[in-house]
Amino acid sequence: MRRDYGIAAAAGMVLAQASPACARDLISVDVRADTLQTALRILGAQTRSSIALADPAMANLETRKVRGRMSAEQALRRMVRDLAVDVVVLGPSSFRLIPAHRRRAHRKAVRPALAAPTIPPPPDVEIIVTASKRRTSQSHYQGSLQTIEASSLAHAEYRGTEAIERTGTSLSSTHLGPGRDKLFLRGVGDSSFNGNTQAIVGQYLGEARLNYSGPDPDLRLYDIARAEILLGPQGTLYGAGSLGGIIRIEPNRPDPDLMQLQGTLATSTFSGGTRGSEAAAMMNVPLGWNSGAVRLVGYHVREGGYIDDLSRGVMNSNMLEITGGRATVSIAPDGAWRAEILSVWQDIDGRDAGYVDRRLGRLARASVIAQPYSNRFRLVSATLRGEQEGLDIAANLSRSHTRLHDIFDASEPLPDTLALMRHETSSVSSAEVRIGRSGPAGSGWLIGGSVVDSRSRFSSALYYRVAPPLGTNTAASIREYILFGEASEAIGPLALSIGARAARWRGRALHVSDTNSPEGPFSWNDEGWNILPGVSALLTLPGDVQFLVRYAASYRPPTAAASPAGFIALSGDRYTAWEAAVRRPADDDRSLTGSLSISVGRWRDVQADVIDHAGYLTAANIGDAKTLTVEALALWRLSECLTLNGSITLNRAIVTATKPSNIIVTEGRLPNIPDMNARVAVQYASPANVKNPYRFSAALRRTGRSRLGIGPELGRWQGGFSDVDLDAHLTLGRAELHVGVANIFDTAGNRFALGSLAQPGASDLFVPQTPRRFSLGIRISAP
Repeated sequence: MRRDYGIAAAAGMVLAQASPACARDLISVDVRADTLQTALRILGAQTRSSIALADPAMANLETRKVRGRMSAEQALRRMVRDLAVDVVVLGPSSFRLIPAHRRRAHRKAVRPALAAPTIPPPPDVEIIVTASKRRTSQSHYQGSLQTIEASSLAHAEYRGTEAIERTGTSLSSTHLGPGRDKLFLRGVGDSSFNGNTQAIVGQYLGEARLNYSGPDPDLRLYDIARAEILLGPQGTLYGAGSLGGIIRIEPNRPDPDLMQLQGTLATSTFSGGTRGSEAAAMMNVPLGWNSGAVRLVGYHVREGGYIDDLSRGVMNSNMLEITGGRATVSIAPDGAWRAEILSVWQDIDGRDAGYVDRRLGRLARASVIAQPYSNRFRLVSATLRGEQEGLDIAANLSRSHTRLHDIFDASEPLPDTLALMRHETSSVSSAEVRIGRSGPAGSGWLIGGSVVDSRSRFSSALYYRVAPPLGTNTAASIREYILFGEASEAIGPLALSIGARAARWRGRALHVSDTNSPEGPFSWNDEGWNILPGVSALLTLPGDVQFLVRYAASYRPPTAAASPAGFIALSGDRYTAWEAAVRRPADDDRSLTGSLSISVGRWRDVQADVIDHAGYLTAANIGDAKTLTVEALALWRLSECLTLNGSITLNRAIVTATKPSNIIVTEGRLPNIPDMNARVAVQYASPANVKNPYRFSAALRRTGRSRLGIGPELGRWQGGFSDVDLDAHLTLGRAELHVGVANIFDTAGNRFALGSLAQPGASDLFVPQTPRRFSLGIRISAP
């Protein structure tokens, strides 16, 4: 039998000190929209009632504002009206909230299963999809969604984005190193390199935009509530740079009613490598006024090395250190409004590159120079949320800044070259205001406006042993003025949605070649409009079987790129896709749930970061492409304790028509899109009434083959490997112990078929799978 997690106000716990308010007496109630846990505490204090939650998974559900004179029971029922929650009246001033459908007698308690990102969490609590920008539940969301709960990432937070990638099959990336990688979703991939073009996957931390151009910032995932992946395109709500979709990480909010502390310590070692360590801490401090609180997070991760550089005599050279933190201040002076200020920083320092040379052994290479790199990420964000007369209002202002610096060995194939040095800075400022109303069964509407300003500077220089260096320096900026809207209506079992986004953009670029280049300065200016429509329909049949049809679009505006050979203006590209899916959402009474979807897309004037004939990173419009993605997933609860889940993604992404450019482009597969990704996971969790809960899990992941890049020189294969992870968790009071083994069979597949960016034709250089990794950790929470 599951333990009840009581949430009661102090006044409700000492009812004998005052005359209790009868549940049916009218009381003046004023409770702001908040998480269910916080709202119940406020309501309990105002009505002198005791309210308990049967399942802690409900604590972070979003409630509606309640104000007026009413009984405690009436206020409670209004508060949870839009949630899949039942109110059980235990007495005149005592209530218990249980997940919907749990009133059935004699049903077995079901343990939360190992969360599969492509399947809603097992508990039958409706989770609000915050990335939808409306109060839309998972079962009513008209699109393909993956939700990764924090429990699925427990003791894997140190991996950052890779932890999200490994829990599913839709997301893939390059593997040049944390802070230097590029992300791909749903078969939409342009190139293996980060340069002047905009990202194709949008990334957000809450309401704050993390990127526009440049690499994945790869934030460590400590103290988050969940991660949401909306499969693309997502142009209606998120605009440019959401061709493949968006990833939204939801951090835990400050709690104004509870002092909290949490600490994590872990150690790890690679097979044949050096030791690593992990330390993280979280502190939540109520301010005691205006329902305010401060939440602080800090962490330091040191990954051991395992690659030997034989020519320099450096063993285990590729050690990595990541240090970062997050601070959030939240106040709610009025019960209807909440303001939050968020600050994030993270430093990544790689001591050397992570590639090997297959001619020298499994985990070895020979480099002339060390190849360190660094990534510095900063973010500040301010958000205001509120509810006024049934309208949900949100406003956000954010700015992020990324600085990347790296060095590549350029000693081959030409003996007179030494190193390629690259420096990239990018920043994005965004402001958004939106207003909407949410109704039953996913109905409602939303309108909003935003301004996005992106600025980047990219420089690279090739250093020679004798001759002076030769390089490029490009600065680019783009500003967008945006209006967007979406409306949904439920007509019986059918829900229809229509939306559109209108964007006015202005772009500028300036290129100044190195003084040793015969080329002079160039400039580029352009402006234009883009309209992105979206329509969808969701039909729910008896038995909760759902059929989805959706059309959506996204784009990237024109930009410019350069190399010592010249200056290139790129046309904007546009991606449209049709999607059809059948799904059966997770429910406590179902042992088998899952979904099957197919997406067909057309990509016009594909922008891609490429390497030109002289070996410099530049960009080009490579032509048109078509994508086809089929995704299937299932979750099977074999018993109260045993759960099996799996997913598979099949991709076909090809260039169908090439265009004249500064590189040789041949019709063929788009880069870094595996033909197949598959994952199977099994978990055994202890029965619900065990004093010290435990769980064991095993996951097998298969990564299919893909091409490194576009053109004959970069058309080599990568991928085609499997790995197995084992994990064990044991809870002892306030402490949780973790033991894990990653890549248990110590396989050494080709994760990324590029070693040095300055040696793109070196087919013997590649980034291998990380070797077998043992880890041991402990996490302690108070209270």
